[in-house]
Amino acid sequence: MNGELRLLEALLFAAPEPLSEAELALRLGEDADIPALLRELAEMYAERGINLVGLAGGWTFRTILPPRCAASAMYRAGCRARRSRRWRSSPITSR
Repeated sequence: MNGELRLLEALLFAAPEPLSEAELALRLGEDADIPALLRELAEMYAERGINLVGLAGGWTFRTILPPRCAASAMYRAGCRARRSRRWRSSPITSR
């Protein structure tokens, strides 16, 4: 992976909101081919469970699973036990 692609990846993961191509160009340099870098990054992540998506006029990473499925996967992975202990000890349920 080249330096521009690594920087683009880091910027998108660290950004609290989608970054526009103009914002990315400011950080990567005006000579960077932002559309080509975005395509390459999207291809790299296509099979990893994360999508590079255009959102709100910018670019960001999102998981492929919708939130409901992600929550369901966490439940099946063992998060149920931790959640249920907290639930049983809450003041509302211990009456």
